[in-house]
Amino acid sequence: MTTMAHYIKRTSPYGGEFRGECVLCGTQDLPMEAALEDCTNPQGLTMSEIFVDILNGKEPDKMTEEEIDTFSSDGLICPYCGYCREDDLQEIDGVYDGCGGEHTCGDCGKDFKFDTSITHYWTSYKIDVE
Repeated sequence: MTTMAHYIKRTSPYGGEFRGECVLCGTQDLPMEAALEDCTNPQGLTMSEIFVDILNGKEPDKMTEEEIDTFSSDGLICPYCGYCREDDLQEIDGVYDGCGGEHTCGDCGKDFKFDTSITHYWTSYKIDVE
């Protein structure tokens, strides 16, 4: 996870005391000075990624530990800390056989269960007959 300061979006009415919500971790009712405090940044977003999302009209998804999206085609994501193991997946029993299994996170060390889905795609071609 990347640690950075809270990125706060104002939720209080203009003209009154500033209160807001961190778009990185979802913490609510933060004062303006909280923008100087560390945020857990559970998604591990960089400032560049946040900036591009905002320019495109998209806010980073608020993601707490309980809400980590573990659906991935890139690797096995820990439901506790969000770490994504992308390398050497073939070494984990159940990853490629469609059965699922259990794994210990290489980042936080917690054990978790996982399911595996296997999808097939086909493309067909004409046979040129002369």
